[in-house]
Amino acid sequence: MATRNVYLKIERIPDYSPVAPDIHVSPPIVYARDCMRNMGHEDGKIPDDEVAARRLTALIYREYLDSQYLVPKPDKLIAADVNEPPFTRRVPGTVIYARPGDRLRIHVKNGDVQPHSFHLHGLRYGIDSDGSWPFGTQSDDGRRSDEICPGQTWTYTFEVTEESIGAWPFHDHYRNIGADVNRGLFGGLVVLREKEHEHLPRFPYPPEFEKRVQEILKQLEGRPHKP
Repeated sequence: MATRNVYLKIERIPDYSPVAPDIHVSPPIVYARDCMRNMGHEDGKIPDDEVAARRLTALIYREYLDSQYLVPKPDKLIAADVNEPPFTRRVPGTVIYARPGDRLRIHVKNGDVQPHSFHLHGLRYGIDSDGSWPFGTQSDDGRRSDEICPGQTWTYTFEVTEESIGAWPFHDHYRNIGADVNRGLFGGLVVLREKEHEHLPRFPYPPEFEKRVQEILKQLEGRPHKP
């Protein structure tokens, strides 16, 4: 199996409204719209007071390109979605793609102020990668797979098989599961066959950004990764 490392960090998005996630927009992006034109929204718009009433501090799994969590992955989740907000203001934070034969090592760092975990459906894994409170395992230094405390990390290992082809959810599975998932601490993993995986849309970065990312990743080579 080919081993792939995925780096996720649990982070907050303050002042987030699902119907208007970003105040900095430019055409063709349009937020605060109700295409169903429900009662009170006959003009297709959601009033500002309703937008404000839905604001909260969201929680997400943000994906990074490096083990030091310095370079966030800015790729769009859905290529055709013109209304998708920038990666700094979107819920869910990421969608992971895989193919049969992959061994995924998903390193999760908790950047929040409360404990959280990571629980993934559909793939093969051991009890140390379940992440479901209170059944997770504990390491020698006291860390738990089902209780990643603030500032701590845990590495979950999954095997992707032919039976895993399809779309699977992942989410927090610590104590306040419903509340934290409703705040955005969830995401998806899509398993595609080899040929389909090869034709995933690629998002070219601006040349200077790409150059800087490569420079940072090169500087990080050889640095020990603290699990």
